[in-house]
Amino acid sequence: MTVMGVANTSEGASGATASATAPVNGATHVAHCWFCRSAIGAAQERCDRCGVRIGITVGEADLHGAAGPAARPAPAVHQIGSLPPELSARTTLSRGQRRWLSTLGLAIVVAGVVAPVGVTIAGITIVTVAYLAALAYRAAIFARSLSRPRGIAISDEQAKALTADQLPVYTVLVPAYREPSIMARLIASLSAMNYPHEKLDIKLLLEEDDLETIQAAEARNPPPYIEIVKVAHSMPKTKPKACLVGLAAARGEFVTIYDAEDRPDSLQLRRAVVAFSQVEANVACLQARLSYHNAEQNLLTRWFTAEYALWFSELLPGLVDAQAPIPLGGTSNHFRREILESVGGWDPWNVTEDADLGIRLHRAGYRTRLLDS
Repeated sequence: MTVMGVANTSEGASGATASATAPVNGATHVAHCWFCRSAIGAAQERCDRCGVRIGITVGEADLHGAAGPAARPAPAVHQIGSLPPELSARTTLSRGQRRWLSTLGLAIVVAGVVAPVGVTIAGITIVTVAYLAALAYRAAIFARSLSRPRGIAISDEQAKALTADQLPVYTVLVPAYREPSIMARLIASLSAMNYPHEKLDIKLLLEEDDLETIQAAEARNPPPYIEIVKVAHSMPKTKPKACLVGLAAARGEFVTIYDAEDRPDSLQLRRAVVAFSQVEANVACLQARLSYHNAEQNLLTRWFTAEYALWFSELLPGLVDAQAPIPLGGTSNHFRREILESVGGWDPWNVTEDADLGIRLHRAGYRTRLLDS
């Protein structure tokens, strides 16, 4: 279990790739980082500014059949962030949708003027039917959950049985913004994870203009496996954009996300590795349970804790059993990196990036399971 406390991007993130500096018809083309658009050298593997992997794409000379240095295809990671417009929140409504909604709104206004009582009754009826349908579906999912396991349970003995040689490299993304006060506890918590340090690839994702948080993190002198990644300044400033930068620099076979205030189970990464070895290959994500560490602080935190307990223990198991789309939580999601990259990662324009990604994984034919941790 991960416990928590109660408490957008430039054009480069849309998927533009870097190309090698290559002479075409006597002209030299300057290469740029696919994410932050900084100038890069032809032989660079990572951008000096934002740290993402660059690679070399097929240059313009190759497209036109001109002689030139051999180029290699860009790795799939370069497609991260380049979601089709219909799958990205960057475009909220298409022209057709705006036209349809405008027509519908005008029709409702006209009908309201002509027959106000009838329109009111129809509106109340539609809302009531929709509410009752949602309530019935929720009750059915709750009934399914009562007879289903709460998630894949991996014992401490199973988790600890794997040796360092058997464990893959695991990337942990930790986005944070304007949170200097918790850097000491965060780095201590990440350092206490029960996983071979040589197999850990932890990315502390900090905005480059958040100097106070960067200084607080650097002052703790984090170990080599905790890398402070400075996310290039671009708008909008969103968590999914930071996660895209971290994913582009990731080395792990598996990837997970923790929020800065999280206190994850120290064995959670090991449990996830064992769980992934037990499930089908089309299981792209394991969602660990979430709760609050300050549940007894006040009435509000008790309400939040009760809501999370109901969601993760009594509703999500039913959704998994029904093979329905799973709206992921914003933290403690464990992914197969290859699949995560294949669906484009997170949408940098969507502030509900977790739920959005869960839906896109389902649409792509992948499944999400629950991890009892």
